[in-house]
Amino acid sequence: MSIKATLDKPIGKILLVLIVVGIWSINFVSFAELSGQTEVLAPVSRTSIDVAQLELPADIDYRYQALRRNPFQVPRDILNQRVEAPKVEEQPVQQEVVLPPLTLNGIVDGTAIIKLHSGEEYIVAKGDTFFQDIVVNNVWTDSVSVTFSKKNFLITFR
Repeated sequence: MSIKATLDKPIGKILLVLIVVGIWSINFVSFAELSGQTEVLAPVSRTSIDVAQLELPADIDYRYQALRRNPFQVPRDILNQRVEAPKVEEQPVQQEVVLPPLTLNGIVDGTAIIKLHSGEEYIVAKGDTFFQDIVVNNVWTDSVSVTFSKKNFLITFR
């Protein structure tokens, strides 16, 4: 008889549960012995503290020295120093080139129909220039490559 056939029967399942519980209990006892704790510690709640029972350490070695610097005051020599701010070179601000909002409506035999959001439509082919000096670089079956302000963009169907 195989192990699978034995475990499929109710007696096999009961035997398996007993083995697992036995191993867990052995491990539990072993770990309790290793930790050295045989009793459970209960939390202690204190509602009042007797100040007379509190003791301060007898050996506190701190003496005030008037000549030492106060850590909460900035020294006068540091306050009187003049610090010049570092010079920062101004760099010209480069504005990001943004293509006007365009929609590719269709492509037929290398000719594209491009619509502006204002409603104007342009029928363009490779090499054509339209709205605000947008140059058509190439017309593919699913997209159009254009150049605007010396930057290339790809217009696709949405």
